[in-house]
Amino acid sequence: MTIKKDNSVLQIKPKDVNFIITFDIRSYDKQYNNQNIILVIDFNLTDILDDWMIALKNKSFIFVPTLKEAIDYIGLERINKDLGL
Repeated sequence: MTIKKDNSVLQIKPKDVNFIITFDIRSYDKQYNNQNIILVIDFNLTDILDDWMIALKNKSFIFVPTLKEAIDYIGLERINKDLGL
């Protein structure tokens, strides 16, 4: 697993799907409470992200094909929150 922290964005790149299945997102979220999480996946993924969606209920969880799109989306969400939208 590769982790890269930059400002309020935390990039996680797991080696395989087993990481996602066994990873406890709730404990990780406590450690990085104010971080938006970008999960970089370069392998086939099924619907095992349901637990992540539940754990991150009030945070951004973005599933896009590129890292740039994820960062752009987070930026747009911040602007919308600042504008009260």
